[in-house]
Amino acid sequence: MRFAALGLGGGAMYALMAQGLILVYRATGVLNFAHGAIGVAGTYLYYELSVKGSWPTSVGIMCGILFSATIGLVVHLVIMRRLRSASPLVRVVATLAVLAILTAALQLRYGAATFGVPSTLPDGVWQINWREGAILLAQDRVLLAAIAITMTAVLTIIQHRTLFGLATSAVADNETAAATLGWSPRVLGAVNWAVGSALAAVAGIFIVPIAGLRVTTLTVLLLSGIAAALVARFASFGVALGAGLGIGILQSLLARYASDVTGLSTSLPFLVVIGLMVIRGRALPLRSYATDKLPSIGTGKLRLSPIIAVCAVAIFWILSSDDRATSRAFATTAIVVIILLSFIVITGYAGQLSLAQFAFAGIGAFIAGRLQAAAGVPLTLAFVIGILGATAVGALIAVPAVRTRGVNLAIVTLGLGEAVVAMVFNDSSFTGGSGGTALDVPTLFGWPIGGREHLDRYAIVAILWVVVVGLGVAWLRQSTLGRNLIAIRTNERAAAAIGINVVRGKVVAFAISSGIAGLAGVLLAYQNATIVYFTQFGNDVSIEMLTLSVIGGIGYIGGALIGSLLATAGIIDKVASGWFDGIGSYLPLIAGGVVLLNLMQAPNGVFPLMGQVSRRIGSILRIPRTHAGDQPPGDSDILPGEGAHRTERVPAMEVRVHDVAVHFGGVTAVDGVSFEVRTGRVLGLIGSNGAGKSTVIDAVTGFTKPDRGQVFLDDEDATGQAPHKWARAGVSRSFQSLELFEDLTVAENLRAAADERSPAAYMPWFGRRRTRESDDLIAEAVRGLELEDQVHQPVSELSYGTRRLVAIARAMATEPSLLLLDEPAAGLSEAESSELARMIKRLVDDRGVGVLLVEHDMHFIGSLCDEIVVLEYGAVIARGTPTEVMSDPAVIASYLGSPDDASPDPPSRPVTEA
Repeated sequence: MRFAALGLGGGAMYALMAQGLILVYRATGVLNFAHGAIGVAGTYLYYELSVKGSWPTSVGIMCGILFSATIGLVVHLVIMRRLRSASPLVRVVATLAVLAILTAALQLRYGAATFGVPSTLPDGVWQINWREGAILLAQDRVLLAAIAITMTAVLTIIQHRTLFGLATSAVADNETAAATLGWSPRVLGAVNWAVGSALAAVAGIFIVPIAGLRVTTLTVLLLSGIAAALVARFASFGVALGAGLGIGILQSLLARYASDVTGLSTSLPFLVVIGLMVIRGRALPLRSYATDKLPSIGTGKLRLSPIIAVCAVAIFWILSSDDRATSRAFATTAIVVIILLSFIVITGYAGQLSLAQFAFAGIGAFIAGRLQAAAGVPLTLAFVIGILGATAVGALIAVPAVRTRGVNLAIVTLGLGEAVVAMVFNDSSFTGGSGGTALDVPTLFGWPIGGREHLDRYAIVAILWVVVVGLGVAWLRQSTLGRNLIAIRTNERAAAAIGINVVRGKVVAFAISSGIAGLAGVLLAYQNATIVYFTQFGNDVSIEMLTLSVIGGIGYIGGALIGSLLATAGIIDKVASGWFDGIGSYLPLIAGGVVLLNLMQAPNGVFPLMGQVSRRIGSILRIPRTHAGDQPPGDSDILPGEGAHRTERVPAMEVRVHDVAVHFGGVTAVDGVSFEVRTGRVLGLIGSNGAGKSTVIDAVTGFTKPDRGQVFLDDEDATGQAPHKWARAGVSRSFQSLELFEDLTVAENLRAAADERSPAAYMPWFGRRRTRESDDLIAEAVRGLELEDQVHQPVSELSYGTRRLVAIARAMATEPSLLLLDEPAAGLSEAESSELARMIKRLVDDRGVGVLLVEHDMHFIGSLCDEIVVLEYGAVIARGTPTEVMSDPAVIASYLGSPDDASPDPPSRPVTEA
């Protein structure tokens, strides 16, 4: 009981942190990773005014709280409000940039020192007699819990009992609708940012007498606050209070009774986060914004001449300098480039926001160093095992990652980094004790290249590794796996619909990026004779690396080189230090500012901006255009095949839907629907908007699991089968909302659909393998829908009608036996609709493809369908041939209002006129 009571103080502060996070998230949809840094800034002001200065304590506390509130208000109005239509990735990176700026500024002023702060609360104990003993309760801990409980009550009353609270809930649910009712999302967001940031200051001011005041005090506690907010689903202040207190109490008990397990109590919030992600999947639902565009990506095309020139200049500079600091700066920069390349793979290509890349680097260094130092494993073998070990850990962490993405994944990987540092890198029994891990001198073909005596050689080897990894990442971008990853990044539903195994793709992406990071960690470790502190591989450096990657361009290989130049102890640091003493300590501050400018002015990064500027200058000077770096050159190597029109019949297949029902909460979307789709026939599925047509296709293809009924593929029950398995079985679909891969060209969209789906296709060495068969599939789809002129254009530049045709062509490129088309003619011109109808008829007549056609255009339906099923409110109201259906009284009543409004005679004319 005594140690449980000691945990009340920390738990109360976790609750206050969580409630501040909830306020900001509910009002603006932003998870503020700078929350702790904003709070500690106010805490330092209180320290300056009332601890070092002579201001009254109450005045100092109020000033500190107001200072943090002001910072939060400025961040919202100046930065986050301007990014309100940006993707979740961009907004998360913006808060990380604010974190970097505040942390760097405070470290410039206060360094890494920990300051003692006297408690503003009574520091005595209360004694409670209990049975044969007594329980001693620390008064400050109990009072901290009382403060948190009081604040929770106030926030709950405001949320549920005041107009402001209801307006905030309305904005959280639907910002546009709330604005039409006269509520300003800008004002509501500003107030909630200010109040949330003030709560961070309250937590900081009251926790530093217990934990000590240092720059990272609240940043370290942020994960605990996030864990409590996750338990509360970022919605309930009361649940956040209970979760925060519970985490604090459990941490205190673990510190007392499980002290032999290093870092277990510190890692508890991470374990809570992982558990929630595994159980819930989407623990933090991301709000949808009108524009949700990820940063652009390059094509991976590299020009060898600039690469050779840059390497030659760097090597010449290293060999011509007698200064070891120059060699170390080049080695550090090269290693940072490799780290940033790992971000390009996991975040740029796969769209997974990882904050643990430097932790993976540490894992690689730890495994290699300990195997060589403690187990006597030869250095080369230890080097390889270290990289493979980091790869395996990356694949392991992908298990919860497959259930989440974006902000959720950032939370998981942030917790991973904290847990690795706390439980492994802080345990001296693992890391070699006070003497650290002594490393052998590395050699290359018997040539010593160790950083201790031959730092120039080591820097050159690191540069060569950059070239190898850079070429590998470029190759990956243009490979089958690369297209799969970009498809997953852009639209996981659409990727699954063309047969891509999303789970496997994410796991492979994590494994590759972790292996690259592990390589960088091993190279960083062997720069020195001994690894003294593995704690250098912490989250703060991961965040710095992410900001550098965003500066250069997180989707561009050349961006890794640009971003690495700003690394601490890198080339710019070395060169500038000759002019400005101590410039290196300002680089994190500069990098954070550059990131914010990038996100607001050039969100794709400096490297693609340089390409745009060079092309503009070239056009002014009338210089013939060339493609520098990995700027998109037009996909000249991805050309459709020239094969003849294919006439071979597809394998016979039937999908039978029996009594399927789908419910969303209390709403019945589909109710007892049955029909069959078989090869060689066209089945129409019609009904008014909201009748359940798209939900039926989702239920058939595995995107929605039916609450009742069965779906058979031939004679096998395939109910709830994964979407990518349906696609591989020969059942392809299009989407009403298109769901194209916006980052790819038309040709690449079709190539992604036509690519081979064997397990080997997910391996990097599969490369850019193509087959004549896949080329013919693409050629047939392009020619059939007359897309020859658009085949090399980015999808994002096409008109809506052309995009609709591309979506259909992509579904056809999977070579399906059954094709499920969801409103394929919507938005098409009359000529385009006629061409599409002819294409579908050719597929059915010449190749025997079966089609399920969802459409509102009755002329289109009547000219193609052998049978029509009519839905109303999720239930079948009619079924038969087009003429029979259009004569059905129930259909006439549904479409015309009542049978009396219709012609007294059943229509014998063509369905179009009827």
